[in-house]
Amino acid sequence: GTLTTNELEYDVANGIGIVLSSAGNSNITYNICSHNPFRGMDIDNSVGNELTYNVFSDNGGYGLTLSLGSTLNKIWGNSFYRNNGAGDTYNPSHIQAQDLAGNNQWNSSTGYGNYWNDWTTPDGPPPDGIVDQPYNIAGGKGAKDYYPLTTSPAVIPEFGMMPMVVVVLLAMFVLVGEAG
Repeated sequence: GTLTTNELEYDVANGIGIVLSSAGNSNITYNICSHNPFRGMDIDNSVGNELTYNVFSDNGGYGLTLSLGSTLNKIWGNSFYRNNGAGDTYNPSHIQAQDLAGNNQWNSSTGYGNYWNDWTTPDGPPPDGIVDQPYNIAGGKGAKDYYPLTTSPAVIPEFGMMPMVVVVLLAMFVLVGEAG
């Protein structure tokens, strides 16, 4: 299955933006999970999923949590902003994601990790867009993003889908102009 292009904020029922349960081999892309009182997304007892280009921001707890039964998932190209009380400076008491299984991959096989707003330096010399030290993932299993990114590859939460709306509107004006 595929879950794409959703903007999910506070869910009154559970305080979590997305809950993926007992899923396998799904692609979860281009979602925004923000301002949830608990967590942005929970992955529960799910195996072999790939999460790319999602934004997890300003959630009260972790931006993303993988349960003990969630293994062999790939998480890369995502952006994490200010989750779990994280600020602009790294604090080990405010790590932005949790992996309770530890058998997940927090970067692509080609060396492309995730963006963490509190972990953007050092890079280089020479700079290559990858922070030179891994980002530790909470959960006590030693999970790490070995290739954290210095800039965000995903949609910035403050802008949401606005750039796409502008592009669509401009394309409509061009088509109307050509037709007239």
